[in-house]
Amino acid sequence: RNIYLGFKTLFNKNIECVDKIKNNLIYLYPKRTIYVGKTILVPNDTVAVFVYKDRVSDVLSAGKHIINESSLVETFERMNGGAFKRKKNGLFKTIKKFNADIYFVSLLEEAYFPFFSDIPFVFKTKEFGKVSGYASGMCNIKMFKPELLIEQLLDIYAYLKKGVFEKETGFIIGNVVNKILEKINVDFANILFHTEEVGNYINGEIEYSFDNLGFRVTNVDIESMQFGKKQQLKINEYIAKTKLQSTDFELGNFSIDKEVLDYKKESNGKIVGNESAELSFMLNNSTKCKYCGAEAGDIFKYCPVCGKVLKDE
Repeated sequence: RNIYLGFKTLFNKNIECVDKIKNNLIYLYPKRTIYVGKTILVPNDTVAVFVYKDRVSDVLSAGKHIINESSLVETFERMNGGAFKRKKNGLFKTIKKFNADIYFVSLLEEAYFPFFSDIPFVFKTKEFGKVSGYASGMCNIKMFKPELLIEQLLDIYAYLKKGVFEKETGFIIGNVVNKILEKINVDFANILFHTEEVGNYINGEIEYSFDNLGFRVTNVDIESMQFGKKQQLKINEYIAKTKLQSTDFELGNFSIDKEVLDYKKESNGKIVGNESAELSFMLNNSTKCKYCGAEAGDIFKYCPVCGKVLKDE
């Protein structure tokens, strides 16, 4: 009996991915040969997207399905003759197997999804002249029709190997974030200093921006902005010289009051302040001030908030 079960497992052609899709947004089934009459098991909160000849053909919802012309209507239709295929000698032969890619995509919301950008935002500023940069950070993403996004990516990649789907989705999100940044009706310096308010504005604009691609984005958090080397030096210098104060400013049609940053010196000489205002100067390589807790880029010698030395000589 054990030998029989071993052979049964070895030659089992059923398709499933229960363990592979856990904690993943997408899973590409590793085998392209699909056997007609076998079973495909699609986990809960997941869809299976079939790609035949580099185009999306069918989408199966969660549940148990038999691979045949009834479950994969479009796929079989494209195979010329539905359940049959013409042989070279003019005779017909029932299809027993065919080649296709199967992408299992989770419909659950995924948190801390990274986004990047390769199309820069551009600002005309008084302080720095023309500024261009690239935003990156984290967001929540939820698929509801992933076949729309897969179809578009197939125009670029005939085959979505591991990592491509996530990377390209991250760039799509990041480039839209950059466009929204350009629309903010506020001086660029305020964008540098008021990241929380900027994030609130972006989240109010972006949620439904990707409905045509079958997914939605929430909780966008910009963690860094990358600039050219010369622009970065000017921005760093400006931040270091500018004293942060409570400021009222408008984003589009609404205004937000910035929480007062109240720093004071204790009897032991230590600088303390408002710990709820988590300051970040949006630089990739940053150092945390041991006195006030603010973060500043490695290029800073002195903390731009409390003025203390960031690093010991």
